[in-house]
Formats: sequence, structure tokens, C-alpha cells
Amino acid sequence: MVSKLGSFLSKVGFHLEARGPELDIVCGMEVSNKTNYKVKYKNRIYFFCSDGCKSHFEMDPEKYIA
Repeated sequence: MVSKLGSFLSKVGFHLEARGPELDIVCGMEVSNKTNYKVKYKNRIYFFCSDGCKSHFEMDPEKYIA
């Protein structure tokens, strides 16, 4: 899974840059990086398909990035 790989690589000093559509890490839907639903957390911007997914992430971000 890309998010787990990205998380591991960032811990060891690497960074994966997504190309094309962004992935909503709550529901798995592809979304545009121009969406109004985004959150900056730990110096990274996460994109969401809806206010619901954004809210779930904000309640427990570590659940989704771990």
C-alpha cells in the first residue's frame, strides 16, 4: 500500500511525491489537489473528497497515516 510505504520512507528520510490525482486516505477515492477539503498535518497536505472524510481524518489523523 502506497501510504504505508510513504510513511516508512519518510521516517527514514525519503519523500514520495504523488503524481496526478491525490488519494483521499480515509476512503481511497482519487481527488484533485484543487479540492476545498484539505488539511496540513505534520508538514504534509492531505486531500479529501468531502467534509465527512476530512472530519474523520481530523479526529484521529494518526489512524490514517500509520
